[in-house]
Amino acid sequence: MSRGLVELAHAPDIVPSPVEALGWPAGASITVLSENANTGAVTGVFSAPVGWRRQPGYVVDDCELFVLGGTLRIGETLRGFGYYEFAPARSQQQSWVVEESCSLLLMARGAPEHTAGAGRSSEGRIERDTGQMPWTETAIEGHPPGVAMKILRTVEETGETVLLESIVRRWDYPVVEYHACAEELFLIEGDMWLSNSGTMRPGSYLWRPAYYTHGPFYTRTGALVLAWLEAAVESRYADDPRSTPEQNRAGEVRRERAQPAGS
Repeated sequence: MSRGLVELAHAPDIVPSPVEALGWPAGASITVLSENANTGAVTGVFSAPVGWRRQPGYVVDDCELFVLGGTLRIGETLRGFGYYEFAPARSQQQSWVVEESCSLLLMARGAPEHTAGAGRSSEGRIERDTGQMPWTETAIEGHPPGVAMKILRTVEETGETVLLESIVRRWDYPVVEYHACAEELFLIEGDMWLSNSGTMRPGSYLWRPAYYTHGPFYTRTGALVLAWLEAAVESRYADDPRSTPEQNRAGEVRRERAQPAGS
């Protein structure tokens, strides 16, 4: 699922383009933040005006969304800020009608081509009103206090996870680290300074491939972040902030070989 490194992309600074995926009615636009040219997978901010409609149907790959603003009627239910949905590949999706000009973060894990009509059953579909979900302490080992989370989706077999993170103001994480999985982050509210590339602000996005060195971090105002993690995250700390993914991966191999048998 590699898309290469994207750090940082600021959605408000990117010119949106018409949605060209098959089966999507004209009149909507998407601000592309990252994409995979081989698979058609894309993450972007989708926007549509009042009255825009899409028929019931399905997409051929997993697709998820998070409403950033406005109001979208999905089936018979109005959905506003904070609504999250995951639709498995070829599962039935209800009609969309834009009641108030809306924008949403669209994360398609393959080409988001839409086919009108009946899909498979809705088994595996996830719908979350995140405003009604309780916050819990972060489960990411090594993070200092001040981070709360809401888990929106997780895959037990792989550890793949989508979550919301709420970070308190003046939170400081003065480490350099990497993870053995890809991750993408979208900043919804607040700010987050990244030593690698500058400050995230509302609408900022990054995609990091596995073993990419990053950090330290700091937020002045606090932050609300939507995160996708390819697998369960275990932070590994790097001595050199310039170490490459290849060097980090090689270091992991050396450490594994040095482990006593059966440890």
